[in-house]
Amino acid sequence: MLGDALYSNRNICSIVDKYGIKPYFLPKTNATFRAKGVPSWKSMLYEFIDDTQFWMEQYHMRSISESVNSMMKRKMPTKIRKKLPQRKETEENLKINMHNLRHTNPEMIKDYRELYLK
Repeated sequence: MLGDALYSNRNICSIVDKYGIKPYFLPKTNATFRAKGVPSWKSMLYEFIDDTQFWMEQYHMRSISESVNSMMKRKMPTKIRKKLPQRKETEENLKINMHNLRHTNPEMIKDYRELYLK
């Protein structure tokens, strides 16, 4: 589970650990290694110290997902107009897919538009 420093505390680490999920919460500047009964807290911090580059690669997935939210607010500021829950979900998914295509394969969008406009 990924989270910024807001989620970086022992209580949340223990909750996440109960579900068998590995926490990647950016440590606060005043974080200590004292586990206080939460082993996942200590292991998270040691992993951060031992292999910071790998840890940050995992954590970076959070910023990638946040870029989708930011993009949707910037480039598509209109509210979802659909009324039915299924159609709302479809509209949201299409926006996210278009964002992903723009960043992974822009040519695919061009091909799609050419087919659509015929």
